[in-house]
Amino acid sequence: MNNMAEFPPEGSDTEQLSVVMSTLYNVFQTHHESIETTLQEITHAVRDCVPGAEQASISIARYGHAVQACAATGLVAAEVDSLQTELGDGPCLHALFECRAVSIPDMRTERRWPRFALAAHVAGIGSMLSLKLFVENAHLGALNLYSNKPRAFDSYSECIAFLFATHAAIAAAGTLHEDSPSPIAPPESNR
Repeated sequence: MNNMAEFPPEGSDTEQLSVVMSTLYNVFQTHHESIETTLQEITHAVRDCVPGAEQASISIARYGHAVQACAATGLVAAEVDSLQTELGDGPCLHALFECRAVSIPDMRTERRWPRFALAAHVAGIGSMLSLKLFVENAHLGALNLYSNKPRAFDSYSECIAFLFATHAAIAAAGTLHEDSPSPIAPPESNR
């Protein structure tokens, strides 16, 4: 008879974390054809693993160009990301350029970005979490999580999201190097 307890205990945070880590491993061990495919896989995995997340997106600013939504799990996430670019303000842009993470627990009471919050609420977003995804050369990225419900993201959700952001940064940076065109060699001078 085996007296050892089942590990991790079913339904425990440890079991949930084990599932998350397995998901991360599977997503990042798969070779993707492009940065877009890699980012799309990341958004689906993060949506499925972060408690409270109903949609997810990744936005990137490349080489000083405007921020663009590169991957989203749904139309609303893509539209809300685009809205921030149009307004030139919002939690994603703040996470990209100012700080590591931004949380909006309730769009109805958000005061930092009133125009954005009102439009996001009208689109059906109740709460949002944006995390700086990576800083690599001239690329900046943000991972955005959305819920229809207010106060959907707790500290555990944030921890899981940070795990994804950290690992996604590594995967995205690697894929960016693969996708980047090779530098053009200077023409040889005639001697």
